[in-house]
Amino acid sequence: PPRRTGSGTKARKFLPCRVVWFCFLPMAIAATARAEKPVPAHPNELQYAKLDYKIPPASQFREVLSNGMVVYIAEDRMLPTFDLHITLATASAFDPQDKVGLASLTGEELRDGGTQDLTPEELDERVEFLAARVFSNIGETGGSAGVSLLSKDIDTGLELLISVLRYPRFDENRFRLAKERRIQNIKRRNDGTDQIEQMEFGFLMNGEDHFSNWYPSTATLNAVTRED
Repeated sequence: PPRRTGSGTKARKFLPCRVVWFCFLPMAIAATARAEKPVPAHPNELQYAKLDYKIPPASQFREVLSNGMVVYIAEDRMLPTFDLHITLATASAFDPQDKVGLASLTGEELRDGGTQDLTPEELDERVEFLAARVFSNIGETGGSAGVSLLSKDIDTGLELLISVLRYPRFDENRFRLAKERRIQNIKRRNDGTDQIEQMEFGFLMNGEDHFSNWYPSTATLNAVTRED
């Protein structure tokens, strides 16, 4: 078709120039701002505005439930999420010396071993469907458990967590695999000098009888049963 001429063509000719001008203007302003404040020669010369933040007292968030349990509730509406962290009064420091590794296995299998009503695979599927995280673990001086998920799924998430803590299945296959993984780690324990140095440093600082220096062995792990 014949090319159109007139005001419409002129407008189209000037349009790219206007677009370039509007894109260039913010960059020119930013460049001017940077020129007014030169970049320091060294990171130590960077200056920041004073941060005036006061840590709120813990008593502001402390509540005592009717059963005597102490909870701390901190509301944050930035994201539609819910996070619950529970501190458990248990630790591997209480392991019998002939069954070192008992607490660690228990903490892992509380979550990974399924529940009374859900197999491990079914529990995993429920958690994944909610895009949630349900966890449990027991360390040297304490244990923990909790759940993180979207706020709209709080009831479902709490039901799963309660089932994990009150009605654990300790699935036989998951329990066996957890022990096998730990035994494999024991076989590789001395592969790196850093691990050997860390253990020897602990022996020198606290003595071999201190609970922090109780390392599981194949014998102590094999001695742990589901009944324990």
